[in-house]
Amino acid sequence: FHINVNKMSFNEPLIILSATDGCFGYLLTPMHFEYILLDCLTNSSNCKEWSESIHKTLNPISSDDFTIGLQIVDEDFSYWQKSLHVRYEYLKNSVIQPLDQIKAAYEKAIQECAMLQESLHNGITESWQQYKEEFMLTNHPHHNEN
Repeated sequence: FHINVNKMSFNEPLIILSATDGCFGYLLTPMHFEYILLDCLTNSSNCKEWSESIHKTLNPISSDDFTIGLQIVDEDFSYWQKSLHVRYEYLKNSVIQPLDQIKAAYEKAIQECAMLQESLHNGITESWQQYKEEFMLTNHPHHNEN
């Protein structure tokens, strides 16, 4: 096998991220994956907690195995919490919450449709039983024997 290598130089702090599709493939959007990373970052005290929080969040979501690697370069954990807070708030308020509200409304509508479908089926079944009893019996008063 062959491993491709590419050397790069950066003048600003960065976080290097590598993730398999098991990390994000079962989420509604790629923005939800970014939000999870930032939410876990915001609610953690250090890199170890951040890592554990990401794992705890992704584990029940992923229907697959997942691997994620994050490497902070040239700054400490608190720098990234402060630097990415505006992005976190933007995603939460402008993207994630509105999409999650639409998804919840959609899922509620699906449930209501399923209940209506079941109600229709039950109504048809009950009506058919009543119809058979009332109109298909020969001794029914509405039955014309002419």
